[in-house]
Amino acid sequence: MYRRFPFAYDGPTRLTTPRLQSVLLAETLRHHQRGASLLLEDVDARDHALRHDSDACRQLLRWVQCLAVTPRLRTALQRLRLGLIIALLVPVLIGLVAGASSAGVALGNPTAGPTNLLALFATLIALPTIFLLLWLMVTLVTWRRVSGRPRDGHVGWMGDGLITVAAALASLSPASSAEREDRRAAIRAVIAVAGSSPLGRWGFGLASHGAWLAFALGAMLVCAIRLTGEQHDFVWGTTLLSDTQAMGVIHALAWLPGLLHLPAPTPEMVAAARMGTETVGSDRQIWGRFLMIMLILYTAVPRLLLTLLCAARTGWLARTLTLDLGHSLYQRALLELRRRPREPDAPPPADALHRLGVSTAARRFGPGEYIAVLGLELDDVERWPPPVEHWQGIALLHIASRAGAREALAELAALRPAPRFAVVMASMVRSPDRGAMELLADVANAARAPILLLLLDGERLERRGEDRAQRLQDWADRARRAGVQGVRECTWADLPALNRQAMEVAMAGPEDPPPHE
Repeated sequence: MYRRFPFAYDGPTRLTTPRLQSVLLAETLRHHQRGASLLLEDVDARDHALRHDSDACRQLLRWVQCLAVTPRLRTALQRLRLGLIIALLVPVLIGLVAGASSAGVALGNPTAGPTNLLALFATLIALPTIFLLLWLMVTLVTWRRVSGRPRDGHVGWMGDGLITVAAALASLSPASSAEREDRRAAIRAVIAVAGSSPLGRWGFGLASHGAWLAFALGAMLVCAIRLTGEQHDFVWGTTLLSDTQAMGVIHALAWLPGLLHLPAPTPEMVAAARMGTETVGSDRQIWGRFLMIMLILYTAVPRLLLTLLCAARTGWLARTLTLDLGHSLYQRALLELRRRPREPDAPPPADALHRLGVSTAARRFGPGEYIAVLGLELDDVERWPPPVEHWQGIALLHIASRAGAREALAELAALRPAPRFAVVMASMVRSPDRGAMELLADVANAARAPILLLLLDGERLERRGEDRAQRLQDWADRARRAGVQGVRECTWADLPALNRQAMEVAMAGPEDPPPHE
């Protein structure tokens, strides 16, 4: 389903733009209100892409980079990127302030009485650890669902908040109506890329772990300053737990420092702290150093490792980001490139047909988000191509001859990724003869996706005095044996109101797409 692009175009001869920016530029154009016209009407950019590359996907990326509107889109993305960087720093600053204030409150005033060890552990150690365990549980539970089925446009509550802040920062300066549309398209592009690839998951994970790391650093800084300049006595007491349970918690926390031969309280020190008496000077030092060591081992180190992991993973994903070609705008552009005078991306399908009279198993919906639309010997040729943009559809050729059939089938077979399904529009005035069934069987072979047959001109058939219901039944019976998964009658006037959901219901096919090739 995906193709990888090892470069991005930045000038007439050099390829230096990072891949992330290249994909974001293409996605910004796809989400732009005038994206189709800006791309398809720029003939100079298309011709430049045709001259300098032979691979259709590389041509598409170069075409986007050479557009006249690209500098404007790049400016909008740069402003949004700056806003996103600032937005990502906000949770880090909040974590730093929260850690410092939590440590100050938990340490308390040494002149007012001893510092409660369990309150310190609960605030500075237990709370970050609980959130870390929750993150691990959510990650393990949702890993398969999010990684296996990308969700375009879904970035979660944290992603929504950060992108909202970034968009607000990027929109501070005055802008023309065209610049505002560019910024809106850039925002939608970032949401689409973050929601349909693991990049957003790891990027927002970087912000989350960075915030908790800042919490640990803020707490460590305040503890280091106050424990250096103030004399604290440490005690512990509990209401909900028994003394044995509380001592077990403290001994469990001291296990790892003791294993690493770091300062840790002895059982006698733990028992003495329960009495609430003044702490001996040497014991006071051990308790203070033990607190700093626990902050490092249980709070700072895990978040530091996860922050580094998320940073490395985010950087790798940004360098290897892929472009999802299963959208109608990209397929229309690739179709335009294939129609230029050069070798086709895939050979025309062979003359082998489905054997008529044998039922074809139901096909699964293809991985693409777009719909391929073909015409089959329609009488109203002047109405082709029909308005199918509201289906996310691309209109291929109208089949009116054997040569036209080969050309249309070659275009259909060359579509990568395969469309979600294909629509063949035919006239009910024509009888469902063997020639029409052979063409439908060829289309079913080439599409690699379910086929929906839309039958038009039923009212013209009735005016000729023929049985409309019987003709529809004849088409449906023979078309299904030729590999068509759904048949529906329609009129030209009904096409704008026909939606994708109704067409998928007419096919009654499996909802889940097949694994990506």
